[in-house]
Amino acid sequence: MNNHNRTVVFCLETLGLVLVMALVILILTRVFGAAALMSRRADRLTEAAQMAENAAELLMAGGDVERDMPENQSDLRLETTEGSSEEYPGLAVYSVTVYDNTTGEAVFTLETSVLREAVE
Repeated sequence: MNNHNRTVVFCLETLGLVLVMALVILILTRVFGAAALMSRRADRLTEAAQMAENAAELLMAGGDVERDMPENQSDLRLETTEGSSEEYPGLAVYSVTVYDNTTGEAVFTLETSVLREAVE
């Protein structure tokens, strides 16, 4: 009888360890999945910020964004809008926004200003 009790206790302990290990594996799988999703979002945001920065540099250099920007290989779309400052004449105010073509939502927006003509 004593030997039978040891076998039952051993089987219960083994079953308990297997259940704990399965729970740990489920939790870690979920954590790593969330980390992979966050990494993809960060990569997307970095790409959008780089596109907006390049467009802002082109605008500051006096270039044409539609003509001079390199061809985009991803599904991001760049839009620039130009305005003027009422407070400072001669100052061109630009808004550079990068949109995700799949969802249509703005991923990154950059505001910049360029002095086009000095006022005396």
